[in-house]
Amino acid sequence: MADKRTGPESKVFLAFVSDPESEKVLASLPYGEYDLQPVIMRGDAEAAYQYLQQNRSPRILLVDLSKSQLPVSDVSKLAEVCEPGVEVITIGQSNDVAVFRGLIGLGVRDYIVKPLSEGLVIRNINMIISGSETQKTTNFMNSGNLVTFLGARGGVGTSSLVANCAWLLSETFHKRVHLIDMNFYAGSLCYFFDLAPTHGLIELLSTTDPVDVSVVDKAFVNYAERLTVTTAQLGFQEEFLPNIQTLKQTFDILCQKSHYAMIDFPRNYDPDLMRYVLGESHVVVIVCDLTFFSVRDTVRYIELARSVAHSQQRIMVVANRVGEYKKGEFALKTFEDVIHHSVDALVSFDPVAPLEALNKGVVAASSGGGLFTKGVTTFAQALVGREAPKKKKGLFW
Repeated sequence: MADKRTGPESKVFLAFVSDPESEKVLASLPYGEYDLQPVIMRGDAEAAYQYLQQNRSPRILLVDLSKSQLPVSDVSKLAEVCEPGVEVITIGQSNDVAVFRGLIGLGVRDYIVKPLSEGLVIRNINMIISGSETQKTTNFMNSGNLVTFLGARGGVGTSSLVANCAWLLSETFHKRVHLIDMNFYAGSLCYFFDLAPTHGLIELLSTTDPVDVSVVDKAFVNYAERLTVTTAQLGFQEEFLPNIQTLKQTFDILCQKSHYAMIDFPRNYDPDLMRYVLGESHVVVIVCDLTFFSVRDTVRYIELARSVAHSQQRIMVVANRVGEYKKGEFALKTFEDVIHHSVDALVSFDPVAPLEALNKGVVAASSGGGLFTKGVTTFAQALVGREAPKKKKGLFW
């Protein structure tokens, strides 16, 4: 069954401190005046990292760096597991200006030298709640990425790749993911998660009124702690095109509150809408197989993505269902030479596991192992830009 837990922990003040004096100061603050819920724990940056791997990010995070040998590196590591929008306050014993500048450069709100005082913490809370940008040069966790998946031809398994990649990013890489099926008529993402299509997405993208976080959230179903999904199923006789301004506002909101907003975009939909979505995307993923039939449109979609790309955009090519046609497939090097682009990941064809998982209403990657899951994991690593984290026991999990 899908997890129905609620959205971001927007009212939580989470603190990890290493001494009883700091803990006592934090316990005495008037959190109710700021509509904040305090969660104060004994620990350091490593404890915070382990905790945030398994739990939602708070509105405000305070971390004690007194025991950190490399405080700037430890805080940089926290950015891997913090969701966009988190405000970070650090405390410590070092009065080193270089440490202060390094932390502020990462987007930390402030670095407070111990002993901790109520006034300094309250001042930072006031600035955060009021929206003040005083002494804040960058965001601790930059906005997330809009990632659009497009199949080079029908039957290459784009939706399967999207669903499994989203699950791996949320469960294995501990990323916050919003998943959108933009095939409004015959999308299949809902089946991978055993969810029923809803009217929320169509209602959201039909409105001409300004939208905010609460309106966008209503269109999504919380499948897991870090993964939300929205799908639709219009009748084939119904005509529908999203309101572009609303779509842009939705993309902006999703990128502000998640690491990845992922779109499964249909091949044969409105060309103008396709160009717009591709142009807004930070990453465009073209899914193909290694057959002759994929070559032509893989090249065409690469050219289309390049024609609307912005300077920071990344185009990736994933070969799915590799080995399905055996001798009917191009060699990888030959395929890359023909499309004039490298293939970022190969996902082997598995005739059993994905279909069994689909029949059970779960994603194949959740069962672990297998060539298909291995290939999707390789792609997820390439998308995130690092190796998959190793499983280990920590303080809070």
